[in-house]
Amino acid sequence: MYGRNWLFDIWSSNSFNQAANTSQTTIILVGGLLIDAILFILFYLLARTNRRSIKFAGKLESGYRQKSFKLLETEELKNSMMRNAIDGLLVIDLKGCIVSFNPACEKMFGYKSKEIVGNDINLLMPNSYNHKTSSFFLKYQKPEKRETNGCVELEGVRKDSAKFSLDLSVCEVSIGEKRHYFGILRDITERKQIEIMRDEFISTVNCEIRNPLTSIQGSLGLLKQQTEGQLDERGKKLVGISYHNCQKLALLLDDVLSM
Repeated sequence: MYGRNWLFDIWSSNSFNQAANTSQTTIILVGGLLIDAILFILFYLLARTNRRSIKFAGKLESGYRQKSFKLLETEELKNSMMRNAIDGLLVIDLKGCIVSFNPACEKMFGYKSKEIVGNDINLLMPNSYNHKTSSFFLKYQKPEKRETNGCVELEGVRKDSAKFSLDLSVCEVSIGEKRHYFGILRDITERKQIEIMRDEFISTVNCEIRNPLTSIQGSLGLLKQQTEGQLDERGKKLVGISYHNCQKLALLLDDVLSM
């Protein structure tokens, strides 16, 4: 500086060294280490809590998926039962509106599900609903008036206006917080035809076979009594055989009619 080299020699005095020799640096170091330790523990606990939260969330997600799968399986099972049931299955709300209509009902009545859902049950059973079906559903709203069998015979109407006989069984179900009625329908037209054929058969057997046979049996019995001692052995034998066969035929007819 200014064309010369200058040398500065700086040293501290003993008094300055005594005044500057404090534990402040040590305190700062220890404090910094403590803060670092606290931060480390805090971050460790946060990381551990985070891992637990992730693990718990995974369990919740797994449980939710399992329950979802079970619900889906249950729903699919219910839908499969509704689709593949042989009998007609339908669900009706408290107002008598159709909520669900399975394929068997579609085949039975000739309506598609989308055509009938939302309509009144009166569309399917117009002549029976107001008198039988209405009271039949209403009494299910009062537990003290319910019947144990829960079945009634009604007259249904197909889409082409053809009428047929059916059996309706009803039970009450809850869907969410709403009450509904679950109905099982069965077409009994064939059974009715068989009952008519049975009645006609019984009438025919009674009128055309049993009554004449009774007359023949009575005549043979009277002949057997009045000709006692007047017929030879062959005549007695023929009358006895005829009378006995009439009795056997009468018993056989009784068995047929009972069956």
